[in-house]
Amino acid sequence: MTTSRKPLPKKRATPRTWRCGLCQARVPSTKKSCPECRTRRGTGRRAMGARCDALWAKIVRTQVICQGGCGYSSMEAAHIVPRRFRSTRWMIDNGRALCRACHAFYTNHEAAWRAFIGGDEYDRLWNLAQVRWDGDYEKVLRTLKEEQGT
Repeated sequence: MTTSRKPLPKKRATPRTWRCGLCQARVPSTKKSCPECRTRRGTGRRAMGARCDALWAKIVRTQVICQGGCGYSSMEAAHIVPRRFRSTRWMIDNGRALCRACHAFYTNHEAAWRAFIGGDEYDRLWNLAQVRWDGDYEKVLRTLKEEQGT
């Protein structure tokens, strides 16, 4: 009785590449920077946004206990105005350190957010969210690094 084996996967005919975020050139994955414009890998919009998100969350979660009032110590960084509004996404004022339960509660209850942080602050953040974002990730990173240093 013969057993059939699965065929081995074929090797890639083309080498893996990444696209430069500045000049859009295709660069082999073995290179760490673009040969055309010398931009280092990981400076595209997605990578820069992920860096900003991680640094923002690290700054916001510096609280020891939940700011929601429950007293738990496992922190998540919660946005008051949702992340899709990029003009306020990385503002430190737009974040609170909350436990998972409080984060889920406040995310689903807008009136509770308003009462928790105050109506004037809530309205200010929502008004800022309506302003078009300039798209400058470098400026956001610089601002967050300065905030982290203080």
